[in-house]
Amino acid sequence: RLSDAACAAVQMGRILTNMPVVIEKVERAANLVSEMTEEGGLKLHPETTREIANLQASRNRTGRVAIWISAAALALLALANL
Repeated sequence: RLSDAACAAVQMGRILTNMPVVIEKVERAANLVSEMTEEGGLKLHPETTREIANLQASRNRTGRVAIWISAAALALLALANL
């Protein structure tokens, strides 16, 4: 157990040693995103936008099918009760 604690302490030391570099990279990335949005918004590659649209259409299609199945089931129940 003592060796596990020592190993954990060494790993924690490495993490803390690298923390300034990580913080600098996060700050740089945040500045880049901020600059992109200030310069007219975030621009996506056309292939990326097509893929997003395809994923949205796929999700919407599943929902529409579920709604139509539910509507058909309700219609059948209504006809069965006539």
